[in-house]
Amino acid sequence: MMKATRAAYGEALAELSAKYPELVVLEADLSSATQTAKFAAVCPDRFFNCGIAEANMTGIAAGMSLCGLKPFTNTFAVFAAGRAYEQVRNSIAYPQLNVTVVGSHGGVSVGEDGATHQMVEDLALMRVIPGMTVVNPCDANEMKLAVEALIKHNGPAYLRLGRAPVETVTDTAEGYSFELGKGAVLRDGSDITIAATGLAVQISLHAAELLEQEGISARVLDIHTIKPLDEELILRAAQETGKVLTVEEHSVIGGLGGAVAELLGEKCPVPVFRHGIDDTFGRSGTAKEVLEYYGMSAEAVADRVLSIFGREKTPAPAEKTRYFLAIDLGAASGRHIVGWKEEGDIRTQEVYRFPVSLQRKADALIWDTDYLLENVKTGIGLALKEFPDIESFSIDTWGADYVLLDKDDKEIWPCYSYRDMRTEEVIPEVHGKMSFSELYSRTGCQFATFNTMYQLYADMKNGRLDKAEDMLMLPEYLIWKLTGVKAREYVNATTTGLVNAESRAFDKEIIDTIGLPAKLFPALSMPGTEAGSYRGMKCILCASHDTASAVEGIPMEENAPYIISGTWSLLGIKTKKPILSMASELGNWTNEGGRGYYRYQKNIIGMWLVDRLRDDLCPEEDYDSIVKMAMESNCNLTVDANEKRFYAPLSMKQAFDEATGCQLKTTGDYFRCAYRSIALSYMISLRELQYNTGIGFDTLYIVGGGAKNAFLTGLTEEAVGIRVKALPIEASALGGLNVQMAAAGA
Repeated sequence: MMKATRAAYGEALAELSAKYPELVVLEADLSSATQTAKFAAVCPDRFFNCGIAEANMTGIAAGMSLCGLKPFTNTFAVFAAGRAYEQVRNSIAYPQLNVTVVGSHGGVSVGEDGATHQMVEDLALMRVIPGMTVVNPCDANEMKLAVEALIKHNGPAYLRLGRAPVETVTDTAEGYSFELGKGAVLRDGSDITIAATGLAVQISLHAAELLEQEGISARVLDIHTIKPLDEELILRAAQETGKVLTVEEHSVIGGLGGAVAELLGEKCPVPVFRHGIDDTFGRSGTAKEVLEYYGMSAEAVADRVLSIFGREKTPAPAEKTRYFLAIDLGAASGRHIVGWKEEGDIRTQEVYRFPVSLQRKADALIWDTDYLLENVKTGIGLALKEFPDIESFSIDTWGADYVLLDKDDKEIWPCYSYRDMRTEEVIPEVHGKMSFSELYSRTGCQFATFNTMYQLYADMKNGRLDKAEDMLMLPEYLIWKLTGVKAREYVNATTTGLVNAESRAFDKEIIDTIGLPAKLFPALSMPGTEAGSYRGMKCILCASHDTASAVEGIPMEENAPYIISGTWSLLGIKTKKPILSMASELGNWTNEGGRGYYRYQKNIIGMWLVDRLRDDLCPEEDYDSIVKMAMESNCNLTVDANEKRFYAPLSMKQAFDEATGCQLKTTGDYFRCAYRSIALSYMISLRELQYNTGIGFDTLYIVGGGAKNAFLTGLTEEAVGIRVKALPIEASALGGLNVQMAAAGA
């Protein structure tokens, strides 16, 4: 399980609040980032936001301690150990008060926050304060144990939290127990001791595995308490292995490395080597990039140990590059992207792209599936021409839409689009058979007029189901036309409104109650399942709803909220269980499937507004010119971007005119209004998400076409008030590649 220690810290405070009524939490206006918002939600009367005034917060905590309370002060490590140092020293440590100073976002793994916020001196600064206990847990399990131990602890203490998600290792470690001042042996070894703290523990465990392949037996110690140091454990390890390497996400001066070197220099002079941040400040980059830059990786630690033994890593035999193809169809365009791994990262190359558009026939909006299939085949041919050794492919499309087949497997045309309005008349009849509240309690699926359930009911009413013997969702249909295999993929099926959220299978009671033919709903297959082959390539089911595949493709450093910004926008977060609350139902939040998780998310209209305005106002202009016009406009009007009038208007300009009372004067006004309205809808939905989940956020990820629009990103960051990370990547294609590579063990 991957979880940031700061997340576990927030959970621990909330979970222990009833057991320890003396516990109070003070915050310097960073409750979302430090996760103390979880405590505030359950104990608002024991939570105190002191504002951006760390020194004042420290003095208040000292006073509370003198009154018999147990304060935990919270802010970023650079402020806790830096800005408030004098108050920590004189107001808390000097009188030996029972206050725990908590420094979140310690080390360089805060990534893009840069050198000013990458605190690599905090453990050293706190360690030299007389009587100060200094604790740096390595994972979520250890963090929760440390929090309770510090509540019970008498005297001042410093607790470091990490921002980056880390692997939980102590919950399954043989013989592990937690005690302040006592380290733990997480892996035995005889040739060298690696003493690590914080996230360096997991790095060191993986390094030990690499070293085992080189014939070196490394003992790994988890030194969660830097002060008081577990002298007995370290001395015994040094005597038995003869060499010690310390590893820490901290300066090599004064932290764990300094403490161990001081101890062994006096009591057991064996070779001691320090691995961490040399005498330098941090730098900007992603957490992964920055950690690797400073040697905080299993490979770098293993290489350091090999150098200690005067050896070099045995070169691995060259591996043949393995290629995979992701076919991603969106409502505006389709693309074929080949991916492979290079130095552990996925590299991609787009080999084909084609336009996708609705067709209007009579009063219906439909898809030209022959056109889609023809272009899928064309792209595959081009991919194989350039990359002949592609192992497998996957296909994702938008959700909800399907193709009906008769007893002879002949298509029953047309293939309606989810934007067609034919379902509106039948929805009351469906809800008369089973109320939406009952439907939601079973499926957790949002109400949308395009849900497959309503489309099928409309087909049943007009007789289209009379001859239907089978149904394939659109990606399944394309796969069947290529491989001859009929597969029913779970994730896309959750867009139908017919899959039970708990059982993850089609809900027989819903199907029977509303009268749909049960034969259309066989067993579902999970992403990663093989579904035949085409032109020598295996077909692997991905999360075949394009937005689900996009979530699979986001390289998130933690479980943060995301926006899939395309024709539609989707805002959500991954959850372990479906959230079926009344607030979720009333807010029309959906619980769609994922690969081992649920996607708790909400549909928000997206670039559809801009795309259709462009059609009406300036079809010859490119999007860079449109953004420039919007930036030059002074219009501050907004509309409710999710209002029904914008769903499928004959004229988007007319819809904006009606919504604004014809107040938009220039072309730039229309586009600025559209972009600002999209950002506003993001803000409203993010606040709902925070309320419904009880989770505070400090980062929002955006992927999809909208992520390439710096103007919209800026408007969004201004609206939501937290950091926005816009990743201009083909997330849906990356998700398909990830699933294929996982299935292939690549």
